[in-house]
Amino acid sequence: MPPDPEEVSAGVFAALADPNRRAILASLAEHGPSTATDLSGRLSITRTLDLVHPQEKVWGALTTLDGITSWFGSHAEGELTPGHDVLMRWEQHDNMEATLAIKVVDPMSVFAYSWGINGAPAGDPRRTYVEFALEPTASGTRLTVTESGFAQLPDEWLEQSYQGNTEGWRAELDELVAHLDAA
Repeated sequence: MPPDPEEVSAGVFAALADPNRRAILASLAEHGPSTATDLSGRLSITRTLDLVHPQEKVWGALTTLDGITSWFGSHAEGELTPGHDVLMRWEQHDNMEATLAIKVVDPMSVFAYSWGINGAPAGDPRRTYVEFALEPTASGTRLTVTESGFAQLPDEWLEQSYQGNTEGWRAELDELVAHLDAA
């Protein structure tokens, strides 16, 4: 029996609703056929949230140890200042750990760090760069989160890392919204 055209259409439109898939299609249209490595060099993970919370509240959730552990990981140790590292741990993920190398703290505006690549062997020096940019809006704060640096990944890690982090940011930012709404 051939596939139901309605189901096929629904699946196509659902896939096109994903901003990362639209970015891949736009990149292919502009640059032609590309390898996964080529695509990753042009792609980053970007999520934009329009929050109904003041910048100060959002900033505190991003740049204090108590704030960051309320939505992103269960434990944090270190200093959230440029040039320092913060060790994060996620109890809910078998005590997975990640070190955030703090790069930028521009109060109420930009917070950025680099961190290791999920799935890379221990000690691998490659890192991605994560930036949180805040802008005031009439109703609160626009938060844009961008993770870049996937071009340095070998093809065998690229899809798993990129897709894993894409899904991870979706979940983590949902937790951030829930934290802000409850606080």
